[in-house]
Amino acid sequence: MNYFSGKLCTKLLLVVCFYSNFVYGEFKHNTIHTGLPLFSVWDETESSQDCISPHALAYPPHKEQTITIPKKVNTVAQNCRVQTVVYDEWGNTSFPRCETAPPTSIRLQVNSTIIRSSPQQTENFKYVNKWQKSTDGRDWEDAISNVPGLSNRYIIPSSSTNYRFYRYVLIDEESPGSLCNFDYQVYEIFSVPQPDPPLSLGNIEACRSENRMLTVSIDEEVEWYEDLTVDWYDEPIGGNLLLANSTTLLALTSGTYYAESRALPAPLGPPVPGSFVHDPDSILSCSSSQRTPVSIIVHDDPQKPTDETLSFCENTTITLSSDTSNVDYEWSTGETTSDINVSTPGIYTVTLTNDNGCSTKKTITLNQIDAPKIKTAISEEYTLTIIMDNNGDFEYSLDGYNYQDDNQFTNTEGGLYTLFAREKNNCGTTNLPYVHLVIPKFFTPNGDGIHDTFKISGAENLKPAQLSIFDRYGNLLKTTMNSPFEWDGSYNGRELPASDYWFQFKVNNNIKKGHFALKR
Repeated sequence: MNYFSGKLCTKLLLVVCFYSNFVYGEFKHNTIHTGLPLFSVWDETESSQDCISPHALAYPPHKEQTITIPKKVNTVAQNCRVQTVVYDEWGNTSFPRCETAPPTSIRLQVNSTIIRSSPQQTENFKYVNKWQKSTDGRDWEDAISNVPGLSNRYIIPSSSTNYRFYRYVLIDEESPGSLCNFDYQVYEIFSVPQPDPPLSLGNIEACRSENRMLTVSIDEEVEWYEDLTVDWYDEPIGGNLLLANSTTLLALTSGTYYAESRALPAPLGPPVPGSFVHDPDSILSCSSSQRTPVSIIVHDDPQKPTDETLSFCENTTITLSSDTSNVDYEWSTGETTSDINVSTPGIYTVTLTNDNGCSTKKTITLNQIDAPKIKTAISEEYTLTIIMDNNGDFEYSLDGYNYQDDNQFTNTEGGLYTLFAREKNNCGTTNLPYVHLVIPKFFTPNGDGIHDTFKISGAENLKPAQLSIFDRYGNLLKTTMNSPFEWDGSYNGRELPASDYWFQFKVNNNIKKGHFALKR
């Protein structure tokens, strides 16, 4: 070995950056022989050990000097990357703990990832793994795994109060100063400040029907807290949980109730960027040091009477009753008595108030039943139909004794009748005189004794009355006055042919017209 190569062996530290594990060979200044990978050389006085590319010497040799590298070198790839993530049994990478909570035993485990430039490096990357702990996140000390047979597990004992940071590291035994990038996710236990007790918005006194709420307020804009809420209890300490996650409580019984602030830590813990609380339910919530008492006095309402729907007859008066005693009354009419008399349909209310000032209300819907009113009647041969002027639950009669639900009467001989209509709830009866005229639609003058003449029955009771009969051309064929209203189908002793004929029946100034058929 020449002078230069000897000095180089004693004066230079060689570090080679390339993608193969073992290096043999030589190089000249400004020359690379045998297709060796790129590498760099620097002396022991230089502080930086970053690779110099391509193939440059930091300590220049003499010209044309050959440097021989007889030593085998264990190398690590430039793009080697080691990553470890520490998480607990719930999947959290940080553990927020209430400042007043006792230390908690936590089971940790790790997920390690080693990325190498080529598969061949796997055999030559020899490392050891270690758990480490720290009180400040800067100075670390080793922590021996306390889970037998599982070096990637660690249990933080509940007696550990000072150590807050934990990590899992991989160290290359042969090349401590390797060029790998190490990414260690730190698991942190950090304290969450205890929330202040809720602020009472005042004790209340209320009637039961008002459904007044007990209310407290909390400062929801608090750092560290993802959610700040209120739980209600029936005792200042311990007791039963009445309602969770609400700043209000509907209390239907007089007494004192207790509100407690409760906070869940934020999923992203500010001390460790990138950490998260995967399962907030796994973290013991942080509650206020004391509960805020809020009292309520609940007064009973008067017993509520049953609402009613009543009916009364037209042109009558009805009494409306509150059905309640020992209270003050206030009707929608302005009256202040227990009962009132009214004669108009509508909706009436009465407010009932007891000595505690609590009220209830009764509603009465009042419907009027109208008295029956007959408008007219219609006669169609032997059928008589009563027509009403209003609607209702009515029944009908032609004699005032025998009533029926149907307003139509069949097989009724012509004559003078008194028509009756009666309301079924005894809200009145009315009547109307009516002459029922039976006017046939045809007659057959063939001598068989059936329908041999055109005869209007019932008209004999009407005077003065006149019947006139015409042919289709308007020629007067017969007229009678206050005598039987009957025609045999002849004119001047001569039988007229089968055809349609017209009649006019005049009573005083009232005229009824129609037509009928003569059939032979």
